[in-house]
Amino acid sequence: MTANYAYEEFIRLMQVERDGTDRFIGGTPRETWPRLYGGSLLAQSLSAAGQTVDLDRDPHALHAWFLRPGDPRQPITFEVEPLRDGRSMSLRRVVASQQGRTIFTLSASFQIAQDGPVHQVPPRSSPPPETLIDEGEVRRAEAAALGLDLGHLTMQNLPIEMRPVTPLRFSQLKPEPPVADYWVRPLGPLPADRRILFCLLAYISDMPLLLTALRPHAIHYAVTPMDTGSLDHALWLHRPPAVDDWMFWSTHSPWGGSGRGLAGGHLYDRAGNLLATAMQEGLMRPH
Repeated sequence: MTANYAYEEFIRLMQVERDGTDRFIGGTPRETWPRLYGGSLLAQSLSAAGQTVDLDRDPHALHAWFLRPGDPRQPITFEVEPLRDGRSMSLRRVVASQQGRTIFTLSASFQIAQDGPVHQVPPRSSPPPETLIDEGEVRRAEAAALGLDLGHLTMQNLPIEMRPVTPLRFSQLKPEPPVADYWVRPLGPLPADRRILFCLLAYISDMPLLLTALRPHAIHYAVTPMDTGSLDHALWLHRPPAVDDWMFWSTHSPWGGSGRGLAGGHLYDRAGNLLATAMQEGLMRPH
């Protein structure tokens, strides 16, 4: 699969099909993974919710819960419940299910553009992405050094390219601070559909927060038997990306314990404008 094909697959998956007034059917990746990627569920659910809201209202906040692993071989049904349409905001609840079993829920709020005071946290300093190597190359080299076949963990066939500022070498793990920065970009042109731009940010926001929470413990799930997975996810969308360029994904983990880890991140465009803020809690427990 080529990089452009993987990106075309992402655009296809965002085209959830209406099957009734507030019911939608979403496709699954043609490239089979062990389970559905959480960022894809976030993005598809946001796409379904957005189709029930007036076009002058952009998504600004979502809160999601991952209830069961999704099966990448089965289509997904998205039931959208319109909770409120006010003068400036709309709220939607989405329930995603497969074969009659709920796998994921999301609440999303949409708002008409309005004026107000503006401020933001500046990004951390970083070398430019052109000087860094791709995360997939790092993982493939590490896997080869250890004689491992990591399959999808080598990040092939993704619509996103990611270049770490401080690569995590899982062949020589050591405790590191719970922070990690990446440059990321889609492997295709930004879509003209403004709603899908926000879906793209939702997709990126699930990458790879739990690895940041594992850094202080010298653990990488490629080589350490671990139960890992997203439990809940919050995302605040500040603005869509304006140009086809690299974005800076700056992550941190303030806490880990009780078999769980908490991690978050800020996503900036190359000019330093804050695009989105995310927080996530996930499983972090040994087999």
